[in-house]
Amino acid sequence: MRWLSTLLLILATNQGSGSGVLQGRIVEWTTGLPIVDATVTVYRERATAMVRRSGNDGLVTFENLLPGQYSIRVVANGYSLKDGRQSVDGSDYQVVDVGPGTSLELRIDLVPSGSIAGTVRDANDNPLGGMRVVPLRRQYNLFGDLVLARANAGVRANDHGEYVVSGLPPGEYFLKVESQPPVYYPGSNDPRNVTPVVVSPTLTSVSGIHIQVRGDVSSRISGRVVNFDRSMTEVAVDTLYLVPIGFDDGVADIRTFNNQSVARDGSFRIDDVAPGPYEVVATLSSNGRRYFGRARIDVNSRELDGVEVMLSPAVDLTGSVSVRVGLDLPDVSRLAIGLVPTLRRVQGVANGQGRTDRDGNLRVSSVLPDEYRIYVNNVPSGYYVESILLDNLEVLERSAVVYPSTSTLQVTLNRPALNLTGKVVTERSEPPVEPLLVLLAPIETGGDPVQSIKQTVSVRKTGDFTFANVPPGKYRLFAFQNVPRGFPFYDPKFLDPYMSRGTLVTVEGPNAVVPNIVAITVRP
Repeated sequence: MRWLSTLLLILATNQGSGSGVLQGRIVEWTTGLPIVDATVTVYRERATAMVRRSGNDGLVTFENLLPGQYSIRVVANGYSLKDGRQSVDGSDYQVVDVGPGTSLELRIDLVPSGSIAGTVRDANDNPLGGMRVVPLRRQYNLFGDLVLARANAGVRANDHGEYVVSGLPPGEYFLKVESQPPVYYPGSNDPRNVTPVVVSPTLTSVSGIHIQVRGDVSSRISGRVVNFDRSMTEVAVDTLYLVPIGFDDGVADIRTFNNQSVARDGSFRIDDVAPGPYEVVATLSSNGRRYFGRARIDVNSRELDGVEVMLSPAVDLTGSVSVRVGLDLPDVSRLAIGLVPTLRRVQGVANGQGRTDRDGNLRVSSVLPDEYRIYVNNVPSGYYVESILLDNLEVLERSAVVYPSTSTLQVTLNRPALNLTGKVVTERSEPPVEPLLVLLAPIETGGDPVQSIKQTVSVRKTGDFTFANVPPGKYRLFAFQNVPRGFPFYDPKFLDPYMSRGTLVTVEGPNAVVPNIVAITVRP
């Protein structure tokens, strides 16, 4: 019998003398039915304070709680917490506020804990012990790309090659063995050949998932790093990277080569490359300047020759911050320009923020040629960003490509921008007790409607929220709890089931205050 535990962090601030009452209602997420006989333990400062078991109504009550920091552990046979926030030590945490003399009820949604079991075997069908098996799930990243990312830390197979990955909510999973190169179930090095494993509410334990680390036939890549100025025949490179495409999973699968791997004429060779899509990236810092090059390749044969990676110098973006005709330029000296690159997994590629002076002159130094999302922060109160032009191309709600010839960045502000405030409540019209994701989605937009969605997670403990500097227009407002990881609203279908529950908001006139909105629980 497998027991899975989840840990929920309860924060109660010191608010003077007195005690509070905390009730936890333990329910099955999809049906709302109570979970009976779950063991619930309250901790304070790592010392056990109280232990209760949930009754027939799934309810446990903790009385006479002095103000302070508490944690609650819920242990239920065959269940785990629904979409908790992963902490450093692997527990699930959420934040609430328990005040003295108050009574607060917390609904704790559990789901049947799923598991995937099988063995890891070598090419001769012998068990491979000690290999780490990691479950992956599809999710969207910052750029709206669908990638495979870790669902949890995974497990290591025992001496017989056996593994059990547990604590999995219902969903579709992809298994990776962290060998070199990685192997994906059922036995390919190419992530495009991965086969999904489905954990459902009715079939929570999936067994017989055997992964064979025989690997595909490895390939060899060869090519040259060349200078943007082709008259320069010798090439210096600090680092050469081989970056797999289609993952947002840290840097574990990136292969890194030092400058000794690239000859003086720029030629290089990389052996033992598994099939799949990659980017070959070269970086260089010399005489105070940075250089960068990348080439996308698809490895599907024994040999791939003639790969060319062009090193281009970083560029300085200059321009201005201006306002619409007839408006006075506010103090924009604190306004900051942030660029987030697609290759943020490669060390040293990210760029610092650019700033402006009081006259609106703008400069962003040493920007490597790459694809970016451009953000404008610290916008003066009452103004909003109406336009961002990169070499006269509008990139406000789109990804922006910086080329070696790119040089100008123009930011236009407009007014009046308004503050949109409101309150999130539960279905019982009470303040929420769980973290929330509040989305403000424009109904009409000149760019990508998904890229223009605004979000905030800094909902105060009272349920109050504020969107600052919102442009005039029509919006739908959503408040979600139990939202999947990543950026699910990049999926065009994500909001469809909830559109009728979104609050219509027209931002115009004085600062807008919206009626209470009810938190939405995400359903499969």
